[in-house]
Amino acid sequence: VSGHLRGFANVPGCQKLGSVWDNAIACESQIRRLNVWAGNIGIINITGPGYLPKEEMNMDRPVNGMDAGLMYYEDNFGTEVKGYGAPLLVGGNYTITGPWTGDVSFEFSDNIFEEELYNTSESVSLKIYNYSKIVTLNVSGIVSRSQPNQPD
Repeated sequence: VSGHLRGFANVPGCQKLGSVWDNAIACESQIRRLNVWAGNIGIINITGPGYLPKEEMNMDRPVNGMDAGLMYYEDNFGTEVKGYGAPLLVGGNYTITGPWTGDVSFEFSDNIFEEELYNTSESVSLKIYNYSKIVTLNVSGIVSRSQPNQPD
C-alpha cells in the first residue's frame, strides 16, 4: 500500500519498504480494495487494521486524513463508475461510518480476479454504522452488484 497510509506499517507482518519502492508498505497478509458504490454523500470513515486514530492523522496533501480512514468521493474523471475506495486486509474487521442515503453497495476485492486466479471468496467483516444503528456484513468480491451483500 502507499507509504502515506502509515498505519499499515504498525500491522504485524507489514513493513515500510525503501525508496526504490517509493516508501510503500508491504504486508504478508493479502490486501484488497473495498469499493463503496454510492452517490456523493460526503466524507465517510473507516476504522480497523492499517488505519491510524484520528488524533494521529495527517491532513496535509496528498494524504488528507486518508491515513486515518477518511474516504472521499471519487468521480473518476466523470466516468459512470463513482464512489469510494480504500485498501483493507483480507479477513480483517472494520467499521465504516457515514450518512448513508440512497442506494449504497459494498464490494470487497474483485469477483473476476477471485474467480479466475484463486477460485476463492476473500472477505472482510464490515460493521456499517449510520449514526443510529450498526449492521454487520461479510463483504466479498464474489457477490455481484445485482445480488448485494445481505446483513448477518
